[in-house]
Amino acid sequence: MIVPALVAGVGSKSETAWLETASYVVAGLLTVVLAWWSMRQMVATCPHCGKRLEAAAVTATDKAVRVECEACFEWLVSDGGMLRPWGAGDAAGVQGFTAPVFEGSRWPNECAVCGAPATHGVEAKARTVHVAAALVGKLGSSTASLGGIPVCDEHDEAMGLEIEQLGAVRLVFPDYAARRRYVARHQGMIPATVAQR
Repeated sequence: MIVPALVAGVGSKSETAWLETASYVVAGLLTVVLAWWSMRQMVATCPHCGKRLEAAAVTATDKAVRVECEACFEWLVSDGGMLRPWGAGDAAGVQGFTAPVFEGSRWPNECAVCGAPATHGVEAKARTVHVAAALVGKLGSSTASLGGIPVCDEHDEAMGLEIEQLGAVRLVFPDYAARRRYVARHQGMIPATVAQR
């Protein structure tokens, strides 16, 4: 079908017929590719809060891909286009369980890691160099710190902080249960970001 259309366009007496025919062919190919891509994209619903996760790019070909809900910030697993809650069995190989730092974070008087009574507060710090800025000849970096994180004596150095390339600041928890308690306490709050310098 494509070859005869191009031949017909080339054999035409009009000087621009081949160009018009080629544009139809390209448009047809783009339509086929976009239709295939859109069929792979799924619109899934968070099993925790019911939010439709369109931006998460959940695809039918996912194999146990971790996704974070954009509304409740719970971790989910996309497997074959279906979403399920992230569980302890999914923790193999995970180094640190991250969650957004929320603007106006509040902490109860309990250890952020284990939930035992807190004995003191600690500060978590992070610094990052923005690779994307370096690629265009600018050296950008960000620093962040969060103080007053309540911990018990056993978890004095268990909490961490990291900055993602787009400036999102994330707390790093040593286990998933601690992460879930923190996220549950901050439902409806806005994640914090840092400015690139």
